Amino acid sequence: MDTSYRQEFKDLFDASFRRLESEMAGLRERVDTRLQRMEARFETVDVRIAGLEGVMNARMLGLEGRIVELQGRLLAEMDAKLGKQKWSLLTWTILMWLGTLGFMAAMLRR
Repeated sequence: MDTSYRQEFKDLFDASFRRLESEMAGLRERVDTRLQRMEARFETVDVRIAGLEGVMNARMLGLEGRIVELQGRLLAEMDAKLGKQKWSLLTWTILMWLGTLGFMAAMLRR
């Protein structure tokens, strides 16, 4: 009797393990399938991010070009204004010296 119980228990144990192994295999397949889906989604996200990076880089280059252009125009305007100021100061300096010389000449004639 003892051996028949052992054999029956062994058969039940083996059947339980076979069923557990098949359930584990099914679970592994489902996990693998989900992982593959997630990897595919991540690849899609990576492609979208790369596309956005390209768009952002193009826009940044456009902005940099506009900034350089604006900077050039502003520097040219500043140079023109400084040139005008320089001539204005030179004119006033010459007039001041001429006035001073005239005043000194008039004082010396007396």
